[in-house]
Order: sequence, then C-alpha cells, then structure tokens
Amino acid sequence: MIRVITDDQERIGKWFSEANGNEYHISDMTYIAAESNGKITCATGYTCYNGVSMDMHVALKGWFNKEFIWYAFHFPFVELGIHKLIAPTPSVNVKSLRVSKHFGFIHEATIKDAAPGGDLCLMTMTKEQCRYLK
Repeated sequence: MIRVITDDQERIGKWFSEANGNEYHISDMTYIAAESNGKITCATGYTCYNGVSMDMHVALKGWFNKEFIWYAFHFPFVELGIHKLIAPTPSVNVKSLRVSKHFGFIHEATIKDAAPGGDLCLMTMTKEQCRYLK
C-alpha cells in the first residue's frame, strides 16, 4: 500500500537529494513523498514560493499512486493558492521533459546555456491546466 507522507521533511529531503545524485543540505524546499512498506518511492520538492508561483522538482525510484499525484498538485494550487508551477528542467534530461509533458506541463521558455550540458527548459502549468484537480 502506498501512502502520502509530509511529516518527516528531513528524511524525505535526504532521500530526495540522494535520488537526484546530490548531497543533502537543509534548504527552503518543502517535500511530499509516496511511501510503501516504510520506504520512500517518489518525492516532490517545492521551492522558490513567491505567492504567485513556485518551482516543483521530482525524484522517482519506484511506484506512486493517484493520491500522490493529486496531492502533488493540490498542495501548491489549492493549499498555497499559487497561479503557476514551474518545473526547471535541463534540456539534456529528455526523460524528465517527457514525464513533465505527460503530466500536463507545457514548455514555456528556454534559457540558453543555463544548465549543465545544455539549456534550461522552463516547463509550466497553471491551476486551470491541471487535469488532476478536476
């Protein structure tokens, strides 16, 4: 059984960092995770909240469910009331770009030479575009 967890930010943050190949450090990122049999399988991190928009980052090493997907969008759009989610994605990360599009993000802008190995693609979604909240 998969459940959504939000109450162990340090544990989720460490898992998130490791899953993305980074060293964990305390930051302003807020996390949610999917957990199965006591193990985190997927996590979403949110940062750069300014009241109107925020960045969304994902780490995936296993299964998640509809409840996790729903909450991943409910949290920023409904609980925080933002207008736009931004998923900054390196152009060389083709898998992540494909997954972002699958979830309904659109490619809104490209910043040349702003990511390791290439450009930075800004994938975005508004609450009105989010099919998971309908």
